[in-house]
Formats: sequence, C-alpha cells, structure tokens
Amino acid sequence: MILNRKYYFYRNILSSLFNSLKSISRILSAKFLPNDLLENKNVFIGPPFLSIHPDRSLVCTSCNKCEIICPTSCIKIEKQDNNNTPISFLIDISNCVYCGLCEEVCPDHAIFMSSELPPVYSEEIDKPFWNWGIDKLAFRKTLNQGKGIVLKDGQLQDQND
Repeated sequence: MILNRKYYFYRNILSSLFNSLKSISRILSAKFLPNDLLENKNVFIGPPFLSIHPDRSLVCTSCNKCEIICPTSCIKIEKQDNNNTPISFLIDISNCVYCGLCEEVCPDHAIFMSSELPPVYSEEIDKPFWNWGIDKLAFRKTLNQGKGIVLKDGQLQDQND
C-alpha cells in the first residue's frame, strides 16, 4: 500500500521542527563561563613582539625562518654579514593576519604573539605607522612599560630594572 504524499511531507516538516527545537533547547540550557573566567584566557591573538636578552639585545639570530613561513610576506629581516643580530626587523602590521606561524617556526623563541588588541586600520594613517621596526616590536609601551620582555632559559619574564 502506497501512503499519501502528504503524510511524508508533514512527517518531514514535524521531524525538522522537532530537531530545531531540540538544538535550541541545548543552546539555552548550556552553562556559559562567567566573564571573569573569560578575561583570564587568551581569547584572541594580537600583534607580534620580539623578546630580548637581559642586556636589552634581541634574541633573534636572523635565521629568516619567520620571513619564509609568513603567508602574507609581511616580515622583512636585514642581517649583518659578520653578526647574527638583525640590522632591521620590519613587520607590516596592516598585512599581518596574526596566524602565529612565525612564533611556531622560530628556533630561538625570539618572536611571540601578544594578547593585546591589534591596531585599527585606517586609510588616513600614514604607511610608516604600519611598518613596525625593532623599537615598536620589542620596546613598545604595552610590553612591560616599554622595557621589553626578557627571555631567560626559554621562558618569558618581565624585565625588572
């Protein structure tokens, strides 16, 4: 015996409605974390920063791995011939997508992604504002009041001057 098409039509509508109500009830009954717990977690990744040695020199050895792995090619490193310390380390923050690949590939733990808010892009601001050099990457005011963040034994520590 073949059932009427209306039976299948209404049965599918009712089962879809039931599944939707079940999903909505799960969402409404879910227990969300309080705001104070959310503030302590790193919810997003902010702009990168460079770590420094206690003598205020860069940890970076100019291996160029971060420059090679960057998907947007926003990292530019110029190194000296006789020394591993970079002459200039530029990141175009307007092109950075905060993927964190540079942090993962760095063998010396010289570059890290911060948890601060990224800058807001505006066409009115000059292009040099978006090219962050060593002074802005390692010694900006949001990083330990401009003193930089020291790397000791592979662990980040605040500099106590």
